[in-house]
Amino acid sequence: MDIHIEVQCLDFFRSILAGVILAFGYDFLRIFRYCFKISLWVTNILDTVFAFFAALFCFCVVLIADAAVLRYFIFLGIIIGIILYELTLSPLLIKSATTTINTIAIPIIKVFNYIFSRINIIKMEILIKLKRILKK
Repeated sequence: MDIHIEVQCLDFFRSILAGVILAFGYDFLRIFRYCFKISLWVTNILDTVFAFFAALFCFCVVLIADAAVLRYFIFLGIIIGIILYELTLSPLLIKSATTTINTIAIPIIKVFNYIFSRINIIKMEILIKLKRILKK
């Protein structure tokens, strides 16, 4: 095989890997949104920031892959990488990560809620006692 074709095949597979990396990064954003229930405007801001960094990442991939020569197979490889990741690994990652976070976070949140509720009860009892003392 010609060296030029080998280099282009390698660039194509690197672009597929770049698409997988982009989709993997977006999964972290999805997991964050799922676990923390953020508002719509924060979601829009995070998506805009991700889109900016994704465009910068794609630009760097094109710059590194073919010395800034725009080739359709680089963009095709990125799209194929995203689709492959979304169809195979993404559902597994999202399900396992959210299950793990919920398994760990829910008991911790319950413990903190219990502690803070006890602190509030103690604070209220102290305030009531102080008011009684000050009335005398």
